[in-house]
Amino acid sequence: MAHPTPRWQPITQLPMIAGAINGMAESAATQIRNLQRAETRPHVLDDYTVNRVIAAYTQQQGDLWLYAEQLTRWEAQARTPAQWAEVAELTQRLATLRADITTILDLAARLKPQTIDTILARSDAELGLDALLGAVTPRGRRKQR
Repeated sequence: MAHPTPRWQPITQLPMIAGAINGMAESAATQIRNLQRAETRPHVLDDYTVNRVIAAYTQQQGDLWLYAEQLTRWEAQARTPAQWAEVAELTQRLATLRADITTILDLAARLKPQTIDTILARSDAELGLDALLGAVTPRGRRKQR
């Protein structure tokens, strides 16, 4: 499905776009911390939660080009020094956000095979064999082979 043509915003909408980018950046930073905490206890996550994180941040990653293009358009316009500084700062924040989303998706992909749903789907024999072979840590986390 083709995306509709974006409606590019005038520079007067800089605060609105700044709010959106800043909000996404804060949310991504929080999500990274949450997923990093879950790395030591992946069994506390279920498939739905991990799949929802993957879907939401994959979509957000796909939409970042809109913000980058809007900032590029504003960069080419004449503006006040304060606007120029804010566009430059947002451009940097967008680059950081892009990297943070990649980190989130990587963490979620690593956690996906270790959710409680995955553990419960395994047989007792599989779980016991993994424990005997040292393939799981004491907290149930599978070691990477």
